[in-house]
Amino acid sequence: MAQLENPTRPWVSTEPPCDASDHALFNAVAAVTVCNGRTVSFWHCSWLGPVPLKFCFPSVFKHSRRKGRSVVQAINGDCWVLDLAHGNSVDLISEVVSLHRLIQRRQLNLQVEEQDQIRWSSEGSGQYSSHSAYAIQFLGSTSGAYQAMIWKAWAPAKLKMFAWLLHQNRLWCNDRLQCRGWPNCYF
Repeated sequence: MAQLENPTRPWVSTEPPCDASDHALFNAVAAVTVCNGRTVSFWHCSWLGPVPLKFCFPSVFKHSRRKGRSVVQAINGDCWVLDLAHGNSVDLISEVVSLHRLIQRRQLNLQVEEQDQIRWSSEGSGQYSSHSAYAIQFLGSTSGAYQAMIWKAWAPAKLKMFAWLLHQNRLWCNDRLQCRGWPNCYF
């Protein structure tokens, strides 16, 4: 996302500390519009639909030797097909044909002068905000009555923290120590 909006920032070339669920969340909420195709990843961005191509066509992605190509690099001269590793590719034929047809149906007209765009669909303005990203991560979760009772009560902070850890079952009491086989005075 940073490389699409601010390509000159120093942190653009560093890998973000994200796991697969973070990438899935991003792809579900961010809509990528390809204009010149230089910054949108062919395999890793959701530019042909709601899911990245590496999940729609896993066998083709697995056999691709150049997984970091941008859309313009992959589309020009059908380089994504040339990137496929040689060998037993009989099982790839149906996926390759399906992907090729999907790209042809899109009728992608790359516009050299316009930059690729990204829209954050959970905000009305289309701009990313950390508040909306945080809210999305907790969609469907419920908060119990203990949360308000623990944090709103008048008590020293260390007692609130102790109560919160107790509620979350994060205290290293004798029963947890015994489950891990650590020495304790359980009996």
